[in-house]
Amino acid sequence: MPAFYKFARNVFSLVLIGGLAAQKVGEEKQAENEEHDKEFHKYNEPQGTS
Repeated sequence: MPAFYKFARNVFSLVLIGGLAAQKVGEEKQAENEEHDKEFHKYNEPQGTS
């Protein structure tokens, strides 16, 4: 029975670490997209305003 608990603990740890890693990647991509949007809007005014 202890082997099962060790296995379950390892699976839980991997799932938790994988979820946190995916969240961090998502946050980095969101920050990258926001930075890109700022640069894009800085150089491209909406049509009809010039």
